[in-house]
Amino acid sequence: MSPHSSPGLVFDTPPIELETGPDPRYSVIWMHGLGADGGDFEPVIPALGLPRSPAVRFIFPHAPYRAVTCNAGYVMRAWYDIVSLAPHSRQIDEAGLLDSRALVRQLIEREAERGVPAERVILAGFSQGGAVAYLTGLTHPEPLAGIIALSTYLPSPGLLIDGFEEANRRTPVFAAHGTHDDVV
Repeated sequence: MSPHSSPGLVFDTPPIELETGPDPRYSVIWMHGLGADGGDFEPVIPALGLPRSPAVRFIFPHAPYRAVTCNAGYVMRAWYDIVSLAPHSRQIDEAGLLDSRALVRQLIEREAERGVPAERVILAGFSQGGAVAYLTGLTHPEPLAGIIALSTYLPSPGLLIDGFEEANRRTPVFAAHGTHDDVV
């Protein structure tokens, strides 16, 4: 099995990876928003001003291409289909969301194989990517180092309730969004 695939689930493009120094001890898996790609948050790394040690590996995966119903069915990079953005009845494709969670879990497993256990992995995401970070992080069977959720929402409370893992009850979560965000 390649590091980017498992039966039925494949990244169409390998993630972008950047390291702040040699032999990373920590990893941040950062998911982009709807219609963007893994390169969207690369410029964040220098802005963080992190020291070279301990080194951090940043992984920026690319969501698969899929039709997005709320965007007139246009095909774009999306972690899952959004059927409706209605304020009180947002509808999403839960199967697509679960597929994206499986893809991110592959990356967490790959980091463990490379010497960075789940407890030193942070999941970060913006908008749709933040929704995937929430679902993956809160339902992951092993403790994670943290979750960063930017301008996002809980995509499927039912999936969270059904899959919540006690292992991540104490996982630190940083959530933020702009004051003029009319989508979130």
